[in-house]
Amino acid sequence: MAEAETNPKRSRALANARGRLAKTLYPDGSLAALRMREGLSQKELAQRIGTSQSRLSRIEAGLDDPLLSTARKLADALSVDLNTISDAVAAKREKQS
Repeated sequence: MAEAETNPKRSRALANARGRLAKTLYPDGSLAALRMREGLSQKELAQRIGTSQSRLSRIEAGLDDPLLSTARKLADALSVDLNTISDAVAAKREKQS
């Protein structure tokens, strides 16, 4: 995937595919769904918000709580409000328990 992301044509195709898959794979409004609806990989979103892909993965999985500053960056990068990010993170954590 990383190699395909470097090709602009394939990168656009992958972004479009992520958007379509988000509706099927993540109908729950999770952070992963929000990310995929924007057509972003974990690596791309992590770079945009200044964190690592592994940390973003832990946040999406409900294993790590983001700081408020990180949540704000997520909201900006995903074009949603802070409450949407909070709800997405809280919903995943509730499913964990």
